[in-house]
Amino acid sequence: MPLTFYENNKGIIQPFAIVKRDGTTAKDLTGLTITWTFKDRDGNSLSPITCTVTSAASGLCSGTIPASFFTAQDKYRCQLHMTDGADYVEDTRPFWVLVEDEN
Repeated sequence: MPLTFYENNKGIIQPFAIVKRDGTTAKDLTGLTITWTFKDRDGNSLSPITCTVTSAASGLCSGTIPASFFTAQDKYRCQLHMTDGADYVEDTRPFWVLVEDEN
């Protein structure tokens, strides 16, 4: 089931948990930078959103959607990209964000 956002919406994405492949155990985010990446249906990338780790041991992070980030109603392919400094660590499985009319 995709997440749903609204066109031209902005604001804080409430803390969400990143879990390990077992689907229940929290991923320890200590020392990691989390970047939320988005691609439209044509494969064009939107500017990534850097998340704030709110509880590393619990795998919790949040982010802020800039004003007018989603300017079209569409379905976007997303992933969370995790790095340790300049070193790649891993990506989450791709998931979908659905952007709908804000009215």
